Amino acid sequence: FKVPIESQLTDWVKTDSTPAPFEMQDEAEFKSDSDEGGIVRFKQQDLTEAEVLAHIEVGKQVHKLALHFGQSIAFLLQSDAGIKRLKFSEEFRAGNDEVGTEDPMARLDADFALMSSELIALMNSLVEALGGLEESI
Repeated sequence: FKVPIESQLTDWVKTDSTPAPFEMQDEAEFKSDSDEGGIVRFKQQDLTEAEVLAHIEVGKQVHKLALHFGQSIAFLLQSDAGIKRLKFSEEFRAGNDEVGTEDPMARLDADFALMSSELIALMNSLVEALGGLEESI
């Protein structure tokens, strides 16, 4: 990425603003860049509270941040561009209910197509939100 991911995530938490269609959730991990620095993890915590933001003020950066992509996917984004705990919402998964369950292979195909297209949209939106990729040499 053109800009380090942890810089982007830290800025999102600090300003309480994520680019559309992302929404910040209530979980993050902060790390200090110094050798003596520590790691702070927040779960089920409002990340805009002064207690949380104080860690940014002393030099810690966000290395993991829980996000929502629209109304369809919840996930944890890491500073190495890894995505963990990817979960599709119930409402999104209900999008193929009209396919029915008579033919399990047809339902599997429909679910795979629906989820694949949403994952492609997620990846494209993440690259854009994080400032794009560096040009390769």
